[in-house]
Amino acid sequence: QQLDVEGYRAIYAHAEGWLQLAMDLSLVTLQSRKEVCGMRHGDFRGGFLFVIRDKVAAKTQMAFIRISLTPELEALRERARKLDAVVSPYLVHRRPDRMQRRWIQGKDHWTYVNERYLTQSFAAARDAIPRYAALPERERPTFHEIRGLGSRLHLGHGVPKGDIQELMTHSNPRTTEIYLEKGAAALTDDDYRPVSAPFSLRELLGT
Repeated sequence: QQLDVEGYRAIYAHAEGWLQLAMDLSLVTLQSRKEVCGMRHGDFRGGFLFVIRDKVAAKTQMAFIRISLTPELEALRERARKLDAVVSPYLVHRRPDRMQRRWIQGKDHWTYVNERYLTQSFAAARDAIPRYAALPERERPTFHEIRGLGSRLHLGHGVPKGDIQELMTHSNPRTTEIYLEKGAAALTDDDYRPVSAPFSLRELLGT
């Protein structure tokens, strides 16, 4: 089932602060859970938020975009800084309930929230809503549906479909080759396509 604004708000009310931030980041930037989980403070530079997306048309193609910073994106970043008493390189982060080596192995920082945990946490908040709990599980909206809601809201505000598509994904085979061979450090800022995410949460959600 498609996620609507009413459903978004209901799930949001049952979500922890870090998950609320993840939801808002996805709604404003139209990025998926992997990109939202991976957003770092270091990705903000020169008036842009730099994003690498690796799920596009083919496994050998990747999307490299730089989203123009807006007051809303700056506010979301500031929310991340004030999320808790933990200093983290990631915007979306949390302190584990228990520090166990098996839970932090493989992470480059112990506050990192992986995609699976994000999905499970969103589902738990969603299932607290009677409207969604009454649906068969396969029909309940997932975190991924936030991108769909955001794209429809952007379209409703007059953003051309082509601009929405570029914000959601854009592949460049040449840049992909550089990235796969040498890594992100080999890319210049000009290798990232400039896009915009112009709306605030207030504008998108009508609050």
